[in-house]
Amino acid sequence: MGEEPLKFKKELERALDGPGLKSMKIRLGKGSLFSKGIALRDVIDVLPRLARLDLSFNGIGDEGAKAIATALERNSSLTEIYLENNGISAKGAKLLATSLEKNWTLTELDLRYNSIGDDGTKALAASLKKNNTLSVLELWKNGIRDEGAQALATALVKNNTLTELGLHKNNIRAKGTKAIAAALERNTSLAKLDLDSNSVGVDGAKAIGTALGKNKTLRELNLGVNGIGDKGVIALAAALEKNATLTDLNLQENVIGNEGGRALAAALEKNSTLTRLELYGNRMNESDKQAIDAALSRNFKNPQQTRTIRPAPAAVAAAS
Repeated sequence: MGEEPLKFKKELERALDGPGLKSMKIRLGKGSLFSKGIALRDVIDVLPRLARLDLSFNGIGDEGAKAIATALERNSSLTEIYLENNGISAKGAKLLATSLEKNWTLTELDLRYNSIGDDGTKALAASLKKNNTLSVLELWKNGIRDEGAQALATALVKNNTLTELGLHKNNIRAKGTKAIAAALERNTSLAKLDLDSNSVGVDGAKAIGTALGKNKTLRELNLGVNGIGDKGVIALAAALEKNATLTDLNLQENVIGNEGGRALAAALEKNSTLTRLELYGNRMNESDKQAIDAALSRNFKNPQQTRTIRPAPAAVAAAS
């Protein structure tokens, strides 16, 4: 280890002489962690009380993921690791997945904006069948398709600790969505699911609707920008008449028109738990919007916090 990395490591060690470093964020720019000879496993090893480590936007790649995976196998303090936008591929994800089978303290893993694909996702899904501590897994924009979604669905049937799963901006279509929906009918832990900006479509929305009729744990569901249309939202509305746990639903920019608006308004006459419904970028009758808003206000008993329906951009322009 060179003079500069050694100095860096000693500074970390000195930090431990204080009350105890619990959280650290490192931003050194792409490649710099390794060009300076700083071994990530050494950073983790010299910080035995560190609970939260944020290495996002450092370009650590698969070699960095390997170092972290090695450290995680023996670390017993880290509970949160953020690795957003680090050029990690399926190779790195597989190494991290292996470490999750041996680590029993990590509760949150953020891999947003990497490129783990279906292969990396399948490895992580396999680890979820054995790991019983991870509660939050963020996989935004990782090139995940139906095959990866199906693997996660299989894991959700067996896993009972994951509470949040983020799949925003991937390439999941109806087939993958149906698999996740089927898993939701049996899963007893997931409280937040983000499928925003995929290709769920009408058939995927119908499957989710069926799942909502049986699921008892999901609280937040994001289906924004998925082209579900009126037919898809009608299926979701029917589920809302029976579901008694969902409190937050995002359906923004889904080509929902008057027919879908009427279905949602009618469903909320019977639903008493939904308190937030995002419908930005859709087009429906003003009377239906008002009926939906009134129902949300009734459910939440606070009008100021439930007025979440905003007009589409075109409507704003027309009014100005």
